Parts: sequence; structure tokens; C-alpha cells
Amino acid sequence: MKRQPNNKITALYLRISREDSVHDESFSIANQRKLLTDVAKKMKLDDAKCYIDDGISGTKLDREQFTQMCVDIENGLVSAVVVKDLSRLSRDSSQANDLVQKFFPKNDIRFISVSECIDSEDGEDEFLGFRTLMNEWYARDISKKRKLTNIVKDNAKEPLSLPPYGYIKDPAGKGWIVDPDASVIVKRIFDMTLDGKGTEQIAEALTLDRVLTPMSYWRDKGLNRGGKVNDRDPCHWNSSTIVNILSMQEYCGDIINLKTYSKSFKLKERIDNPNKSVHKDVHEPLVDRAVWERIQKRREKKNRKRKANDGEKSIFSGLLVCAVAPQSPGNKFYIAG
Repeated sequence: MKRQPNNKITALYLRISREDSVHDESFSIANQRKLLTDVAKKMKLDDAKCYIDDGISGTKLDREQFTQMCVDIENGLVSAVVVKDLSRLSRDSSQANDLVQKFFPKNDIRFISVSECIDSEDGEDEFLGFRTLMNEWYARDISKKRKLTNIVKDNAKEPLSLPPYGYIKDPAGKGWIVDPDASVIVKRIFDMTLDGKGTEQIAEALTLDRVLTPMSYWRDKGLNRGGKVNDRDPCHWNSSTIVNILSMQEYCGDIINLKTYSKSFKLKERIDNPNKSVHKDVHEPLVDRAVWERIQKRREKKNRKRKANDGEKSIFSGLLVCAVAPQSPGNKFYIAG
């Protein structure tokens, strides 16, 4: 059931990406929240509700809280949307224009952009197209700069990703150093694998020993690494986590950069890069390279065997028969009737 107009909420939409937080502190979620809350009070916009997408790019619309806000708008729960500026909505010019000129008016939404002094109650903004185009240009420019920065860092053998479980950032440099606590668990996983234990057995053993999973460990250390934490049991290990650890070449002391790429700054889908940049023996290894390579070969054989014996019947089972004729040089396949 839709709410009556006097019961509708004011949506305060807050968004920040990693690029925004690096270049301008004013974009921080805390600053956006304070600004929009104060504006809502001054304009007497009641029942304000914050929708927050933290660390999400503005070049895509499939953001969790943005999507929820749009659903609430379509359900008639929202009367106004307030943002710090147009780029919070989207850095894609066509998307931003459609939202402001079509979606909001269609749903009787009052739209307010604080920094640009836009209020739909004052009529259409004559410079909307120019503003959204500049926001898109900014996103394209940042994307180019980030790629160039990544190339420079890669040439200097600096890791472009966060350190994997078992390592931490070197406070005195730009690389990784061994984490004395987590590295013990990584070495244990490789030792158990050498002893013939399977990934499920290893996961079960770590769970029984109440070892924090990598995600729970990082959260316990106050490190926000993204992803989901098992709230029911922070010590419940999965076989997939063990497989991921065993496959990481970084444990040999290597840095693997430029693992993925995107075809456009507007497309956030990451594609595996066949030309990854590999720098060997950059930091202290947790696993001997010969041991790591031996485990990879062993797991590769197991995977091939598993695929060959997966228990699935061929669609030609019972139909496709090999007719053996020793004296005939041309044996043929036929479909049995």
C-alpha cells in the first residue's frame, strides 16, 4: 500500500568511491551526511532517510542502496531526493539526465542538488547537460590517471592489490611483509596439503581448532577488506577458501599485477588479463617455490581426474557404439537401432 503524501520520506542519497575519497575529503560519507541533514532541516523536509553506497563508482547504477531508493520511489514512499551534487547520482551523463529529467518528474519527486543550487521546484536547470557531461569527463580522466599510475607502480614492482592473508602492508615501504600470526595458518595449510589432506579436511580441521577465517581475522584486526563475514561462526572455513590460498603464487614471494582489465571506464566488469605482470622474489616467501609448484601440479591432476569421472552420463550413452572390425581399416561409429 502506498503512503499518503504527508507520510512520505525525504531520501538523502550519499555515495563515495575510492577515487573521490583520495582526491577530496569533502566527499566523505560523514561530511555528506552532515551537509544533507542540515539542508533537510533548514528546508523543513521531514522524515529524512539516508541511502548510502560507500566505495561504489558513480559510473554504474547497480548500487545496492541506490537501487533500494529507486524501489522506494516507485512504491510511492519518497517525496524528495537530496544529494551533495549531481555526480553522487551518476557520473554517466545520459544516466544522470534520465534520472533528473524523466525518472524523478514521472514519480513526482522533488530533486535537490546542494552544491549546484538545483531545486526542481524552481524549474529545470538550463546547465544540467553541461554539468553531467563534466562529471562524466571527470570519471574518464580519473580512469586514465589510475591506469597510468598502475603502470608506474608496476614498473617499480609495487603491488597494486591489498596483501593476501598471511601478509600485511610494510609500514616503512610500499610492499608487503609477513604477518606473524596469519602466516602460521598459511604454512599449516600448505603442510597439510603436502601430507595428503584434502581441502575439505583442512577446512574442517581449522574450523574445529577455532581459527578465524581470513575475513574475520581482518575484521578482528580492524581492517576493512570488503566482502561478507559469516556472522554465525567467524571460525567456519570453507573448502573454497583453502583452494584460493593454495593457488596464490604470491606466497612464493612474487607480486602479480594487472590481473584484470575493463574495456571501458563505464564497464565495471573485470576481464582476466592473459598478459599479467609477474615480478618474482619481491617479498619474503611463505612457501618454497618448488613446493608450491608441486602442489599446483597435484591439484591440476586431481581436477582433470574429477572432470573425467564426474559421474555424468553422455547424451549418447546407449546410442553411440563403436563397431570394431579388425580386418577393416576404416572402423566407423553408428547409431544402434
